[in-house]
Amino acid sequence: MDGHDIQDLTLHSLRTQIALVTQQTILFNDTVGNNIGYGSPNCTEEDIRQAAEAAFALEFIEPCPKVLTL
Repeated sequence: MDGHDIQDLTLHSLRTQIALVTQQTILFNDTVGNNIGYGSPNCTEEDIRQAAEAAFALEFIEPCPKVLTL
């Protein structure tokens, strides 16, 4: 994985590199920030901002007030 032998990785390290993206979209009746951060209970607002930016969603989310707030 990323040039490293998978046998040399710890299970914890390996699991932090894996994500599941389902084909069915689910949105909760909550803020955009809480929807983005779902599944990462310790994420910060900066983590959410970075995730939105990586998904090319920040451009249309950011103009809305407080939508990234946890």
